[in-house]
Amino acid sequence: MFNIKFLRGRRVSSHRRKFGRGQTPLKSCMQFFWGSDPCQTCGPVMRKTLSPLKNSQQGVALYLTMVVLSIMSAAYFALTAILVSQIKITSGAGNSVLAFAAADAGIEEALYKVRHQDYSQGSFSGSLPSNGSIYTVTVTLQGQQTVAKSVGSYRTERRAIEIQF
Repeated sequence: MFNIKFLRGRRVSSHRRKFGRGQTPLKSCMQFFWGSDPCQTCGPVMRKTLSPLKNSQQGVALYLTMVVLSIMSAAYFALTAILVSQIKITSGAGNSVLAFAAADAGIEEALYKVRHQDYSQGSFSGSLPSNGSIYTVTVTLQGQQTVAKSVGSYRTERRAIEIQF
């Protein structure tokens, strides 16, 4: 399909009028003579694709790749840091709700003891079997009023409720 000519020490393809079955001049030149001077038929197209890089352009692709990867890595690490802090805040909020529920259970028990068991002063503690949180209640008399303070704890969170009646 091709005639091979030697021109200035390099192999150059020149096409005959008919190409191989299903082949175009560009495909056949690129397929068989990649890296050599382009032929006369598809020269302008291949000259653009095979033109050597200038010295000032060498390594630009590597540099741009490194810059893009650095930016993407920085964005990834920033997003990861934000997500981790949000997960900690969310789990802390859940623990806080359970600690508050324990403190509320302690206040309810203190009200029951004061009203139905004539409990006037002292402290007691208990736990909620459903989630393992604990509470400590202190009941004191201040003049005519009874003050109950309950502190609920769940893992590292502590919440307190104080009532006067």
